[in-house]
Amino acid sequence: MRFLTIAISSGDYNGIGPEVIIKSLSNPKIREDCNIAIFGSKEIFQLTFERFNAAQQSQFTSGLTAVLKNLISSTPANIVNETDFKPGLPTRESGNTAYRYLSEAVEFWKSESCDCIVTAPITKWTFFPPGSPYSGQTEWLADNAGSDGPHGRDTKNGTGRSIMIMVMNSLRVGLVTTHLSVRDIPENLSVDIIYKKGELFYNSLTVDFGVENPKIAVCGLNPHSGENGTIGDEEKKIIEPAVEELKKLGGQWSGPMSADTLFTKRNREKFDGILTLYHDQGLIPFKMYSDLKGVNFTAGLPLVRTSPDHGVAMDLAGKGLADHCGFTEALQLAKKITIRRKENSGSN
Repeated sequence: MRFLTIAISSGDYNGIGPEVIIKSLSNPKIREDCNIAIFGSKEIFQLTFERFNAAQQSQFTSGLTAVLKNLISSTPANIVNETDFKPGLPTRESGNTAYRYLSEAVEFWKSESCDCIVTAPITKWTFFPPGSPYSGQTEWLADNAGSDGPHGRDTKNGTGRSIMIMVMNSLRVGLVTTHLSVRDIPENLSVDIIYKKGELFYNSLTVDFGVENPKIAVCGLNPHSGENGTIGDEEKKIIEPAVEELKKLGGQWSGPMSADTLFTKRNREKFDGILTLYHDQGLIPFKMYSDLKGVNFTAGLPLVRTSPDHGVAMDLAGKGLADHCGFTEALQLAKKITIRRKENSGSN
């Protein structure tokens, strides 16, 4: 099979995106079986590298070389100068530039110039203009790289035909809703929404991860899954009927189950996937387990897109202290899923 081409959007340049990209690409094993196309600024990558200490510069020189060799896009006027580079300080300019990087990467994929995309973190309030219907890259990608055309889903709460799956080793956590205010979660849950997300989760486990007859747990919404209706009735009215419908897909479904015990070691080993109902229900235990070295995978799209499970880490930006393991894992997972999809489709 030919080498894959992976596009990388470098995210908010005032965050740790440029640093973790340089560090990840310093590993020759990352580069040996793929081509890389990076959307970012030469000047920013060079300025980022200059902030490494001497030992780091020696260790990661090959990463900078790889970045500059594979850089195919830059910012307006082909330059971001030193006055624009303010590590730790997100600005409208850095957010707008990050939006350009992602948009160009998606157009690159649409032109069949790459096989998948790995995205570095953004600052949401600078990435999207005020009043935007989008609440994150995941929702934006669903509307711009989806199979059913633009505006074919609910862009605000992420309940359309894609699903965020957090991945670390054999732990895979799917989210029914994503970037919603906690007070809005119950009214955005329904049998239909949970079923659609569960179906996407099931399909991804079987196709993208190669799990046969997956065992999937579905979280309850309320403490102790509502205690038979005494702490809330969403389990009985919404979640239980959804689980019954999901069982018709195949696999082995359990739930609704109390979320406070689902992430114990025993259950992590028992289930192939855990479907959670809202952002923090899934991401708090996941990130404690992954130690911010996990991967965010947007499943359900024709595009394979991954990202590290951490954010822009403005407190670390510009200090050379960022851990690049999450970005490295995102690159590796993008390769694995893309290869598996190609093998399943019979393409070269």
